[in-house]
Amino acid sequence: MGEERKLSTVLFADIVGSTAFGEAHDPEIVREALARTFATWRQILTAHGGTVEKFIGDAVMAVFGVPVAHEDDPERAVRAAFALRDRMDAEADHPFDIRIGIASGEVVSGGAEDGGQFLVTGPSVNLAARLQAAAAPGEILVDPMTRKLTRHVVAYENGRPIEAKGIGRIEACPAIEVTTRVPAAHAAFGELRAPLVGRQRELDLLDMTYERVCSERRPALVTVFGPAGIGKSRLLEDWVARKEHASLVGRCLPYGEGITFWPVKEMLHIEGAISPSDARDRVRVGNLPAEHAIPDVQSSNIAAELRWAVRRST
Repeated sequence: MGEERKLSTVLFADIVGSTAFGEAHDPEIVREALARTFATWRQILTAHGGTVEKFIGDAVMAVFGVPVAHEDDPERAVRAAFALRDRMDAEADHPFDIRIGIASGEVVSGGAEDGGQFLVTGPSVNLAARLQAAAAPGEILVDPMTRKLTRHVVAYENGRPIEAKGIGRIEACPAIEVTTRVPAAHAAFGELRAPLVGRQRELDLLDMTYERVCSERRPALVTVFGPAGIGKSRLLEDWVARKEHASLVGRCLPYGEGITFWPVKEMLHIEGAISPSDARDRVRVGNLPAEHAIPDVQSSNIAAELRWAVRRST
């Protein structure tokens, strides 16, 4: 592919303690442990929409926004960073810690002229590498741009200045936690929200459909489709906000596994006032209305529960 200039987010993750582990174990054991770790990292990064550009010794570089750009690439990168760290922490017998650096900015991407490795270059690549080198074990450091683009979904500590080789003095922002379960990149632009214009025809159609549903007491399905960025979500948000009726909203996740029934689960959580920390027994006997009671099925059959709940609720 030819060269292309794009805005993207670069993630560097590095294994802490690999040298000591290598000195204490047979090379084959070290190789096997690193291979397992890198395979897990690749799976997590790919699941979040990242492209693994290369493994460098005991580190990995991934790019979010190349070759395919998403409106929430910075958020994807930070969520992937937490997923990488959580996976390492969850494996009690794992010999490694991890440190991560993330930076957003303009890069040039393309294949090498000899048909070799896919390459991404730009200031954000070097900055992400410097942030990773400055991070403590288990720490995730991001640059000010990434912090600005993800502040609606990620909590950060106060930034600290670091000296980045070849770059100079920069602010490193430690990420503390992801504050929302559901990716929602459009929320970052809430303060820039302008009045909805040029959509009266679509709003009238939604009004007509809703009036028919109320008069006939029968449900209707409305599908809004169009190119990315045209304002599909904005149209529905504005329409729902100005109607004087109760609404349950569920959003499909843009990536991940086991997400088929996610919108239904979100709506049931709203209907039953269920919080993520509620125990299963408390949800079944304390939150849901009696007329919406869910039958006693095995916990592994979540799909059956959701289908039953939707049928009873409608």
